[in-house]
Amino acid sequence: MRLAVVYVQYNTQKYPDSLRKLRSYLSKARGLKPVYVVVDNRDEGDGWHVGDDNSFYLQGNNRDREFSGWQLGIDFLHERNIKCDVILFVNEAFESIRPSYLEKRSVKWLTLKSMFLHAVIGYVDTVWEKGRINGRVSRIWVNTNCFFMPAALTYRLGDLVSIDSDAIANYLPEKFPGYESVFVDDAPIDRVYRRRIIRWLTEEWHSRFELTDATWPLFRAKAIAILNEALLSIRIRDLGAPILPDSVPFFFLRKARGLIRKLRRSIVKGADSTESLFSGRAL
Repeated sequence: MRLAVVYVQYNTQKYPDSLRKLRSYLSKARGLKPVYVVVDNRDEGDGWHVGDDNSFYLQGNNRDREFSGWQLGIDFLHERNIKCDVILFVNEAFESIRPSYLEKRSVKWLTLKSMFLHAVIGYVDTVWEKGRINGRVSRIWVNTNCFFMPAALTYRLGDLVSIDSDAIANYLPEKFPGYESVFVDDAPIDRVYRRRIIRWLTEEWHSRFELTDATWPLFRAKAIAILNEALLSIRIRDLGAPILPDSVPFFFLRKARGLIRKLRRSIVKGADSTESLFSGRAL
């Protein structure tokens, strides 16, 4: 059983201990000696070197944020014929919201499950309302700050980037259009998903912000990352691979709690509260 870790970093000042903590979690798995490929998206270029810790350190690019960095890591493993059965994809913010499941779960067991079940395993997010991207429903997706994927499936996917920095113009205009038309009119994303993205980034996210001319580049980049995350899970399922939570009992407990909170909010605010959040906006 061979595990490769593709870790993407960009802001080491904001997340100074992220890589060290990741290594400490994985070091608890006896007999598992992962190959580390560390991609620095802030240090743009094509160079690489082997560090004192025998890890591979690559220059990257932040063209498509962590997705393009991960793709560089995949290509590096493939081009140099570095054999692995499972790849663990991680970015430096993998503990920005909550402690990582890697601290509590058996990394060796998660790797085995990913390999033998040919499944993607990680923190699985769900929503109750349907939303469509490119005509496809997106309600369940793996959180892409830390997830296991069989190497064979990774290579079958081709490119982890579904919407690159050129295709972004099909979804969001280059300049802030104002609240009257946040998304391009004929963008292949329905109103439900448009509301979901706006609500998340401006009201629910831990680093939420108001939409202005100044924050538009950030909104644009974050929105495309959200779409890439959802489309990656859709493409994984299209290849016949399951997406599994790191812990099934905890997953269902969390979803039950989420449903209770949703019902409680509906009772307090009224059934139409979510729709009223964006009333009058064309999105």
